[in-house]
Amino acid sequence: MKPSCTPERSPLGGEQLHVELSRKRRRCSNASDVDPLKSKTVTLTVPASPADTRNFKGTTSWQEPAHKPGEPAISKIVALAIKLVLHNAKRCAPVLERLLKERPRAPGADLQDPSSLAAYITTIRAQGGKIKWRSEDEQIMYDYLTTLRPDDKVKTRHAMQMLGIAHLSGDDKLCNTLCAKLNSLRNKMKHGAVGSEPADEEDHPRRRAASVDYKGLLKRAYLALPGHKGTLAEAARVLEADPEVSPQLDRRLYRSSKRTPIWRQYLRNARSRCPQLVKTGEERGGDMVLRWHMEAEGTEEKEATQQQGEEREEEKKTKDQKKKNRKDDRKKKKAREGKADRRGST
Repeated sequence: MKPSCTPERSPLGGEQLHVELSRKRRRCSNASDVDPLKSKTVTLTVPASPADTRNFKGTTSWQEPAHKPGEPAISKIVALAIKLVLHNAKRCAPVLERLLKERPRAPGADLQDPSSLAAYITTIRAQGGKIKWRSEDEQIMYDYLTTLRPDDKVKTRHAMQMLGIAHLSGDDKLCNTLCAKLNSLRNKMKHGAVGSEPADEEDHPRRRAASVDYKGLLKRAYLALPGHKGTLAEAARVLEADPEVSPQLDRRLYRSSKRTPIWRQYLRNARSRCPQLVKTGEERGGDMVLRWHMEAEGTEEKEATQQQGEEREEEKKTKDQKKKNRKDDRKKKKAREGKADRRGST
């Protein structure tokens, strides 16, 4: 049974989604070709704005076609499953809200007048000065970026046309500056740093703090585990449950990965820099069980102190050798000058 969806505008301000379940493999050209015993249509009204999804309960219409005598009725299991999905439509409100947020606005809808930005840029470029973006300029560019889809690329020529500065498209320096600014604003938009609406912690998690030491976090996690041993996944769960560490973790997805956050990848990379983590030879859930070796930690500190002492001694020897070489050079220079004076006197 293959479903097909057809969205339409609702007179109540929402969108009606007609879901047709049909056992027919070919697509019918006329409505009369559809057998009412082999198809069903369900209408689901979706809210028009994200604000409407908070109190969204879902309105549905169900039509049970009358079956002809002597023919089997439509499966009641399918009907029960569809009714159950429609009954739980309220649980889909967060998903619908997120999808409606990602839907781009129509071009020109609720956009600020870009004439002030165009006049400012035209004046600055005519005087040959350097462009310094103002807050109102960033808001205008932000409004333009909200009309694009998340996967659309920023096209500088199109942006200049929408911002009213298409007559300056021949200025390569301006094109590069505008492209860099638009990409910077779009990068900030992904983390909720731009715009009048407050950032949602679920959609835009915090960035990693600059002072996060993942090697220290590994030590903290393994010392909290029983027996100071466990897998990297267990250590990650300990860090997520820690109220002091959790806000500092970078939860954005790692590049070329669909599920792994950045902080998890950094945690794996820090494991190779921790000689205190030794393999126990056990496996748990397909992952290697590691143990934090406290004696190795003390040995590492001693080795680091010894290495620092050796480096200081070597540096001191180098300085003494350079000082001795300079002294020898001065003696040789005086000797050459003395020989030259004696030759001149004779």
